[in-house]
Amino acid sequence: MALTGVLAGPVGLAPAFTLRIGIENPIPIGPVIQGYGLSYTVCPNGTIVSAPGALVPINATIVAASDTMHNDPDGKRLRLGVNGIAKTANGTIFRFGYTGIATPNAEFLAILSHAPGSHSNDFGTIVSYHTFEIPVAAPELAGLDENLYVGVGRLLVNPDRSITVEYVVSRVITVV
Repeated sequence: MALTGVLAGPVGLAPAFTLRIGIENPIPIGPVIQGYGLSYTVCPNGTIVSAPGALVPINATIVAASDTMHNDPDGKRLRLGVNGIAKTANGTIFRFGYTGIATPNAEFLAILSHAPGSHSNDFGTIVSYHTFEIPVAAPELAGLDENLYVGVGRLLVNPDRSITVEYVVSRVITVV
């Protein structure tokens, strides 16, 4: 007997969407009791666009978002916690979020510090897990909150030197 909604068997990935989200300079909040520093980052813009042939087609603009992040005590990883609101082309508003782990290297840190000569890096410095909260009145997006999504990310340096984080996100599927 197969269980509905449960991944039973080997898993694979199916292309789902690309998420691009602008980030501003982090605002340090201060150390927390565990000893690491906490920062808050405004994410003023972005898009969520489905991959060709994706199970749930989506074309949305990020209205507002923020990222609460901290470094691991050993400094080897940066933990991300993003929450935001997006709006589809037909006006449906929904919530999205993701948690991520970035493994900063010299190139990654140069981009974040807006170092002269820094340029976009390759995918793989960030891994992520994405979630959605879809209104009941938006059946066209219902599949977004009924699946598991994972992604890989990179930092893009835009022509105006602002930074966009780009994620290529896949839906976790059962391989038969």
